[in-house]
Amino acid sequence: MALLDRLKEELAIQKQLFFLALAIMFGLTGWVVVNVDKHWAVLAASSLAVVFSGVFGFSRYKRMNQLLEEIENA
Repeated sequence: MALLDRLKEELAIQKQLFFLALAIMFGLTGWVVVNVDKHWAVLAASSLAVVFSGVFGFSRYKRMNQLLEEIENA
């Protein structure tokens, strides 16, 4: 039972991190679209941050699927 509770808690944390990455990605994407006429270095840095948050979100999504499989098998 303790293992199942730990897995559920870790799943909740991973879910929060996943949605945080999505919020950052969408927020930065909107900011880039609005400020497309600004300096190229700022746009490049924010575009890179969008890519990194997308990769982080995808890794959290994969980890959430792993946790769901572990919960099914527990």
